[in-house]
Formats: sequence, structure tokens, C-alpha cells
Amino acid sequence: MPYDGIVLSGAVWEINGLLSGGRIEKVFQTGRYEITLLCHSRSDKYRLLISADPEHPRLHLTKSKKENPMIAPPFAMVLRKHIQGGRIAGIVQEGYDRVVTMTVETHNEMGDPVNKKLIAEIMGKYSNIILTSDQGTIFDAIRRVDEEMSSVREVMPGRLYRLPPAQDKTAADDFETFADSSDTATAKAILNTLSGFSPTLCKAVCRSAGVDPQRKTRELAPAERERLNAALGKCCRQIREREYKAGILEDGKDFHCLEAVLEMAGSVRRYSTVNLMLDDFYTKREREDRLRQKRAAVMKHIRAAEEKCRRKIQIHCDTIRETEDYARFKLFGELLTANLYRYPEFAESVTAENYYEETMPQVEIALDPNRSVSQNAQNYFKKYRKQKSAHENAARCEAECQAELAYLESAAVLLENDTDFEDIEEIRRELTQQGYIKPERGAVRTKSRREETPPASRPQEYATSDGYTILIGKNNLQNERLTCRTARPDDLWFHLKNAPGSHVILRTSEHAGSVTAHAVECAAALAAWYSSARNTNKADVDYTRVKHVRKQPGGRPGMVNYTNYKTITVRPSAFPEADQA
Repeated sequence: MPYDGIVLSGAVWEINGLLSGGRIEKVFQTGRYEITLLCHSRSDKYRLLISADPEHPRLHLTKSKKENPMIAPPFAMVLRKHIQGGRIAGIVQEGYDRVVTMTVETHNEMGDPVNKKLIAEIMGKYSNIILTSDQGTIFDAIRRVDEEMSSVREVMPGRLYRLPPAQDKTAADDFETFADSSDTATAKAILNTLSGFSPTLCKAVCRSAGVDPQRKTRELAPAERERLNAALGKCCRQIREREYKAGILEDGKDFHCLEAVLEMAGSVRRYSTVNLMLDDFYTKREREDRLRQKRAAVMKHIRAAEEKCRRKIQIHCDTIRETEDYARFKLFGELLTANLYRYPEFAESVTAENYYEETMPQVEIALDPNRSVSQNAQNYFKKYRKQKSAHENAARCEAECQAELAYLESAAVLLENDTDFEDIEEIRRELTQQGYIKPERGAVRTKSRREETPPASRPQEYATSDGYTILIGKNNLQNERLTCRTARPDDLWFHLKNAPGSHVILRTSEHAGSVTAHAVECAAALAAWYSSARNTNKADVDYTRVKHVRKQPGGRPGMVNYTNYKTITVRPSAFPEADQA
């Protein structure tokens, strides 16, 4: 994403106009590398977010109110001591580099007026937030850098602050003409020439001028060079005159504040200010990141349980294979018992006619020479009983493990499809109840205090154009409630064939049990979408009346058996009617 020096210049220009002359009322450290300043300016309150997070470093105004830690981190305490209550004299950017300095007018311990500087360096993994005196002495930094980490530039309390190494580039304010003529690609040559330009902006300028970004600059024709200079001149003029056009591109992954970038996209979501754009973009990005982290934390437990389950299945299958011929030991025991009178008391092996077969073939039976034939017969009966028991137990345990694995795979699919924190939390609680996740400290049920159960969440609803209501389960507990309690006997039940997915109910009781083919297709498409077949072109979906669906005896949540079903092949879709149109 191109949070370059040009986007930063637009954000700083807006922030300086709003906050200059205002006061810093409160300081919060809302993340490991993130601070939020609550500022009061011109009868309004603003939240200024400064982040040195390696993945999403940024500076912009925000409307989000983040949770603060119970105990303030040391850097937050330093900021509160030095700048809380101070007046913002100004916020400036160092040229078009991603370094911003906020000057704060405050007082020292003696009550004398002094200036202090809060410096934000928005430079990827090297980002930092640094507090210095007016003379440049560092009070502290959110990320300290000692001589072992960097021999070029220390950022430690008591050291003198130095700007990052300057780049020999031309500012947009001073641009006159693009004169590079070398073997360098045009986009890269622009990147090396103009300060604050990102690779995305450089490529967009080339495309707006009708020039291949990868073409070498020495190969540019005079007409191409003229168009390129015109496009660059237009961008530099917009930057100088603050003609920012903030927008997020249609894919939601890129944004910018210059028309050259936005006009390359098919559609753009426009914003009135650069700060609104940045706040909306990063708020959604942070939500997605937190959602992904929360999902991954739960998925880790599911994958571990699945792996354990597969190992158990393999062990049981090996046992079944090793003991599948257990009946021959019973045969050997019976043949020895029937022919005791024919054999000597001790022998290494004997032969006997197998009277269980029509041809009565001769069977050779190995014996333990240290035991009598009668004792060998009893030993074979003992082996028979032992291996039969092992075979039956392994088969039963293997079936149980297969059912458990199906449950875990269903939970994993539903977790992948969930897009809300509450839905993921409900799956976590379900897995805790089933014993796959240890309860959090303080959440263990005691005899004297009953565990508080959160209210059950509601299934997702979808209404068809012909008046039918479709209900979709979002986890296994909800699937079970939906099928076994909420749905009525004549409603239709849908599920992906022989694969994990959500239970989907098509309400027909409100229409006297009748249903349209259109409603059935919609419900089937939704059942395929909220399943493991989401990314396929076609999927088979089984459906039947709810009265033909029964919970598996002793089964885990959401595990059912069904009969009298039909199968329909559909294309998975979250909006089936829109896709059909």
C-alpha cells in the first residue's frame, strides 16, 4: 500500500490546519508501537494516531476509540510527563520524507516555557516515535536503538537526535523537467529522482503518460518524454497547491491522494479528506488482522486435535489390519481339540483336516514343543479371544475417531467462513466445552457458583424474492439448535453432500409446506457457499424435510443422520439471486 511521502504530506497538511494552536489533553499508548493523542482545538476534540508498527506505520486522525492498557507503558508515562497539557505550535514534514515533527509548547519543572518535539518516523520496519528537547536531546523513544542494533544512528535517551540519512532527490516543489537518460526503467528512474514518490505512484504516472514503466529512459522518444514531463508536472503542481483527491481503489488494498493513481482503477471509493481515507482504510485493515489472529488462535487448537485424531486412526487401522485374521486361531484350537487322540503329547507341528470346508484340505498347525497339544489348543483359543477383542475395540475406536475428525473438520470449515468476532468466540466456547481448549483462568465452574452462559447467537438470515426465509448456521452448536429446535418438521434442510458445512433451513411452514424451485436453488447455493465447497464451481447439496433429520446418538454438536433426501447440483454463492440475474 503506498503510504508514501505524498500521502503523508496531505495528512500532515490537514492535521496542522486542525490541531495547530490546540492542546494535548491526554496521551494513550494503545499498542506496543502506537500512541494516541487526544487534542482539543477550536472547540473540537480530535484523536491523533501515530503508529510505528512495522507492518502498518502511519500518522493520521482517527475516530476509533481503542482500549487502553490498565497499566501505562513507560513511554506513555514519559509523554504524559513532558507534553500532556502542552500547546501544539505546529506539525511539519521534513521535505517529502516520511518524517514528521510536532512542536509542543509546555513548561519545565521550574515553570519556564520550553518547546519539546515529538518526531514520527514512518519508515517501514525502521519506524519510530521519538520525544526530544528543543535542542534535540532524546528523552525517550517507543523503540530504542542501541549501538549493537545500529552503528550508524543510535536512538537512546540522552543521545542527540539525528535525522535519518538524507536522500539525494528533488522535491516536488522544485521539479522542472525529467532529464534522466540511462538504462534504468522509467518508473524506477522517477522513484530515484523525486522525493516522496512511491513505486505505485511512479508506475501510475508512466501509465497516465502512455509510457511503459519498465522501458529504459534512454529509449524514450521525444513525444513520450514530453508526455511524461507533462504528467509529472501535473502531479507536482497538485502537490504544491494541495489539490489532494483521496480515494481507496476498488480492490481495497491500495489508496492515494493524487488523481494519477486513482484514475488507473476501475472504481474508487472517494473521501473528502486524506485523514478520513487513512482512518477508514487502516481501521478495516486492523479489524481484518485482529480477526485473522483470533481465527488462527482457535484454528491452531483444531489442527492440533485433527492431527492427534489422525494418528489415533492410523494406530487403530494398523491394529485392525494386524488382527483381521483372528478367526484362524479359533479354527486351530478347535481342530487340535477334535484330533487330540491322533497326536503325540508333544510336537513342533501337526496336520489336521479342516472339516469346515467341503474339500476338507489339510491344515498344518504350528505348536509350542514345550507345551502339550491340549495346552497349545487352549493357547490358540486365548489368542483368538485376545485378537478378536482387539479387532472389535480398534474398529469401534476407529469409527469414533472418524466421527470426531468429521466434527473437527466441520468446525474448521465454519471457522474459516466466519467473518465476525462473536461468531469466532462462539466456536471457541464450543471447543472449550468439548475439551479441545483449556478454559481461561477464572472461568472454571465451581460448586458454589454457576458458570454464566452467554446468550445464544442468532443464525444468519436470507430472504428470497418470492418471500421465503432461509436460515444459515454459523457453528456446530448453532447448527444443532437450528435443525433440532428452531426448524419445524415440514421445513427443508440443506447440507453439502458428504463434506463439512453449515446447516441451512428453508422455511416452508409459513407457506403451508409448499416451496418453489427458485427458493430451493437459493438455499442450496447458500449451503454450498457456507461449506468447504465455497471456492468450487459446482457442488452437490442434499436436502430433505427436517422430520427426516435426526441427531446422531451420542454424537457431537451438529452431527446428524438424514434419510429420504434428494440431491441438487448448484454453484456456491453468497448472493444467489444476484448471480442468477
